Amino acid sequence: MFTGSAGLLPVLGLTGGLQHPAPALAAYCTLTAIVSVHAHLHAAPFIAAVCWLFYDGFVIHQQGELAWDGLADVNRMGLLISASLLGTVTARLNRALRYRRA
Repeated sequence: MFTGSAGLLPVLGLTGGLQHPAPALAAYCTLTAIVSVHAHLHAAPFIAAVCWLFYDGFVIHQQGELAWDGLADVNRMGLLISASLLGTVTARLNRALRYRRA
């Protein structure tokens, strides 16, 4: 997750995503969901936390500085955790359906 989050930063920089927080958050939510497909359910909050650290430090506060912005960060964390749970639960349901058919 760390490598994916760090690798997303140059892509966002080249596309102008570092200047627009909403598309950058959507990109981090997508990355979180994709990585969570291959993770255990108990790892979901940690995956979301790593994404939030990069998002907050490099998109919101620009220079790698972390700060808590109250309710806005609660909402951002909620979106990232939801994306992580979505990826994990989708993968588990897919595996369960395949196992049931076999």
